[in-house]
Amino acid sequence: MEQILPDLFALGSAEHFLAAYGDQVRCRLPWDILDEHAAFDALESGRRSIASARNILKIHGGS
Repeated sequence: MEQILPDLFALGSAEHFLAAYGDQVRCRLPWDILDEHAAFDALESGRRSIASARNILKIHGGS
């Protein structure tokens, strides 16, 4: 679980809101805020989290 905590904290609800709706106060759209590098980093973070969750399930007898 400690392995995925940094990813979970880095991609919290504020980042999710910016990616989905943009910055409404500054009238900035999501694609004006987040670049390709940020999107790639978020995708890799998600992949790491999924892999860690699968490992936790295997350890604890899940499917």
